[in-house]
Amino acid sequence: MPQVSVIMPAYNAQAFISEAVSSVLAQSFRDFELLIWDDGSTDQTVSLCEKWAEEDSRVRVFVSANRGVAHTLNTLLNETSGEFIARMDSDDICYANRLAVQLDYFSNNKALGVLGSKVDLFGATTGCWHYRQTHKQTQALAMLGNTPLCHPSWMVRRDLYAAYRYSPDLEYMEDYGWLARILSETGWQMYATQESLMKYRVHADNVSIHHACKQAELRKRVLTSLWTHSGIIHSQADIDVFCDTLLTGKSYADPDALVESVERIAPQLEKLNSCTASEVASRLKRHQ
Repeated sequence: MPQVSVIMPAYNAQAFISEAVSSVLAQSFRDFELLIWDDGSTDQTVSLCEKWAEEDSRVRVFVSANRGVAHTLNTLLNETSGEFIARMDSDDICYANRLAVQLDYFSNNKALGVLGSKVDLFGATTGCWHYRQTHKQTQALAMLGNTPLCHPSWMVRRDLYAAYRYSPDLEYMEDYGWLARILSETGWQMYATQESLMKYRVHADNVSIHHACKQAELRKRVLTSLWTHSGIIHSQADIDVFCDTLLTGKSYADPDALVESVERIAPQLEKLNSCTASEVASRLKRHQ
């Protein structure tokens, strides 16, 4: 059995999937399988993937009617055999050392359950998403409404995915919902690598562009659950302040109410995680 299973959901990805697959097959670490699940594509995605499977025995392709990414990921997980499971999207590119570097991190920390990476942006936007390199800082981001790790950069211990699956009712925010449960219900650590290990393609068909309103609604639902589980006394207005304003940097109609909300919530968060203090202060500064 391979040490790593790479799982890649795909839907109408013919424009980019060959680059994505090529980047996985070019990994310096070779002991892996690549499982691709086509979620009801209407273009040439399936035929492209089947050609890859013919050329490389590590590639396996599955096809179904369209059911959404959360359902597709859960079904893919049933087919994995690796000790570690790496996420990959069909429009991104991973660097050749990605799997090797991530495995080194797991070897050096037996408490590590989920590992993301820094991510380079390309396409419509360039730059770098840095994320955080400690568990406490990563947890702080989640407690403030952020999705604290880039989903297609994850590597996860098999035991975690065996115990926790994605929630289909959180489609488009399934990654944040899953991480919030791990933080709330387990003692496993999560953080990002110091290295950038993949290139995230920014284009007009990104989920964050097409489903921004739905994502915003679901983000509030996840944060509400996380705060409730953590014993944070809050109102819906507080959730709105942290998600609609502090997270996005957008203006707030009532500046006094904004400050009052922060003064209620921030001390409670800081008692649980001291790293939230600097994060809140930085975000609040943009509104002063």
